[in-house]
Amino acid sequence: MNGQRSLLAVAIALGIAGCGSDSSDSSTTDTGGSTATTASLTAKAADGYLVGANACLDLNSNKVCDKDEPNAVTGDNGEFTIENLTPEQLEQSTLLIEVVAGQTIDTDNPGVVLSKSYRLTAPPKSAFISPLTTLIQNEIESGSSLEEAKTAIQEKLGTTLDLTQDYIEAKNNNDLADSQKAAFENLHRVAQVTASVMAENTDALSETAAGAGISVEALTALINEEVTRVLDEVVKNIEAAGENFNPSDIAGSINRDHIAIDDSNLEDKIKENEANKGSKQADLAKLIRTDGINWFGGANETGTDLVVAYGTLKAASDNSITETGYIYDYFAEQFVEFENTPDANSMVLGKDGWEASDDTLTSIKTNTDGSLTLESNRALLRKS
Repeated sequence: MNGQRSLLAVAIALGIAGCGSDSSDSSTTDTGGSTATTASLTAKAADGYLVGANACLDLNSNKVCDKDEPNAVTGDNGEFTIENLTPEQLEQSTLLIEVVAGQTIDTDNPGVVLSKSYRLTAPPKSAFISPLTTLIQNEIESGSSLEEAKTAIQEKLGTTLDLTQDYIEAKNNNDLADSQKAAFENLHRVAQVTASVMAENTDALSETAAGAGISVEALTALINEEVTRVLDEVVKNIEAAGENFNPSDIAGSINRDHIAIDDSNLEDKIKENEANKGSKQADLAKLIRTDGINWFGGANETGTDLVVAYGTLKAASDNSITETGYIYDYFAEQFVEFENTPDANSMVLGKDGWEASDDTLTSIKTNTDGSLTLESNRALLRKS
């Protein structure tokens, strides 16, 4: 088969895993003798611990604690309990925290009522809801599995710590080494900054969004996506601040220099984010070394039958490539394995003169964005 091959599709099977929380089950018997099982969930909400925030199971996924949804109000240490849940609600519903301006207190600043509202989320059955779990949940809503979502945010933050853990409790845990406590302190700082960015943008854009008919769900998703995009800048600014760390100052700098949404482009950004939601860019550099990358291609020249072929590329640790390919044989009426060999009927000008065209792939180079540069005997092909 002549010509450049196209890597058209990579199929990814996604699995959803669950995470644990303090939940309990109980059974009641109605007058008809049947037994109904109910459950409860106890968890904590934090940037710093959030007192006086609305907590609920977001049954309809609209990022609003509706009156008919199971709910509670957070108390000391951000703790709340939601009772009388069905097992299905407990297992399937995202946790939502509404931080309410004029009502909620962040215990990082005891006694000071927050002036801006924002929303936090976490996967079902989570024991801790924070800005970090919010970014994990946003990844899930964009098409990732739970484990993929956790790993994606960990990589952006440059940590292997469990991002669903109570970082406030952990940083004060004297059973941990000082280095571990310092690492959890850093996560708390990331949460403080990202919460401030979420609050600033929610406050700045909510009126414009409402006027344009943009839902709370769509606005919240866009803000969370923007915060995820600038996480590396958040980390850099926190490191640079050192002992002079001030979350409001860093959040202000991030908003001013890196957040790319405002009243003028909000509608376009919403459309762009919704178009991208659910799509998932494959990490070809990882795939080609594990499951391999499937390709499909076709070519047609005047007066000849359509040439159709497919195959799989896999790379070894030394970056050498193994390629298995199949081409449709019209006489056999089936696909048969083929070996790519130089084509004497197609000549190219090489460094030593004219030579037979040879598309055999010889090696790969992985790029930092997850794309690949494939090197053949004839050309370099970049695929992402």
